[in-house]
Amino acid sequence: MLTLPEYALDKRVFGPVPPEEAQFISPLVSDALSHWHSLKGGRPYPLRRDFLPENATRFWRYLALMDVLNDDYRIRFFGSKLVETYGELTGRKISELDPAIRDRNRLIFDACRDSQRPAYAYWPMSAARDKPFLDVEGLCLPFSKDGTSLDLIAGLNVSSSRRTLR
Repeated sequence: MLTLPEYALDKRVFGPVPPEEAQFISPLVSDALSHWHSLKGGRPYPLRRDFLPENATRFWRYLALMDVLNDDYRIRFFGSKLVETYGELTGRKISELDPAIRDRNRLIFDACRDSQRPAYAYWPMSAARDKPFLDVEGLCLPFSKDGTSLDLIAGLNVSSSRRTLR
């Protein structure tokens, strides 16, 4: 039986925080974080070129890859599960999105960018207008072209229609 963290039981927003301060609900979040650590090695960030879909098939559909711009993020890839929930957003900047989606994403992406580390958050309600019944776990993972400067964020977004009673 799945044991949910207090923030999920209480249906309250949690984070963004470093992943070690969270209790993940979906095993996909743990898988993605473990994969990131295996690619990172001794560098500050894993290399973008090492992050391949064929090595991340279990969670690739739940990913958005964002180029880090000066004051914004451009979506370069939007996984099929995200398209089902939010619509196709590939090529768009975060600043161009619906305010609910934009503000939530900026919060976790900025936490990842500013701390230069992975960031985790939980929301008890989806920002997708037609799917407010979905709970959402988000994990942002920093990547680099050269291993020293953060220029790509992989954002994992796992939704569930899990309803909890207390």
